[in-house]
Amino acid sequence: MVEFRPVTRQNFEQVTDIRVAAHQVDFVDSVVYSLAQAYVLGEDCKPFAIYHNDEVIGFIMFRYAFDRKRTEVASLIISKKHQNKGYGTKAFELAMQFLKDEGKTEVVQLDYNPADLVAKRIYERHGFAPVRREECGEILMERELSTYSGG
Repeated sequence: MVEFRPVTRQNFEQVTDIRVAAHQVDFVDSVVYSLAQAYVLGEDCKPFAIYHNDEVIGFIMFRYAFDRKRTEVASLIISKKHQNKGYGTKAFELAMQFLKDEGKTEVVQLDYNPADLVAKRIYERHGFAPVRREECGEILMERELSTYSGG
């Protein structure tokens, strides 16, 4: 079973040891960078360890903008040793359901590097549409959460 759990003192080392494959390094921020963002931005961010049973397999972080009812999936990383097992898709579906159940988000946003075709396919499969190209070159995508019913 895939689930989100808070990043704590007990799992901090496992979470910060998460690494992606060499060809993915330019596609995602490191977990350490994301945790630093969460520390600085405080309540605007919610970082979680992604577990399969009792093993840390990844990391996800949400960045909230409640005044606009928007939430960004700021980071979603599955450890290289756990990739190609469907965990990324499961974690993404869980993220969408988590935000829907929370009831604070109307629009979910995310961005991706145009060279990351795997991420693009997952996001499109879940109904995300491109909005614009960011200054950094990444593509911003979004979708209404109210109509989300799974992948």
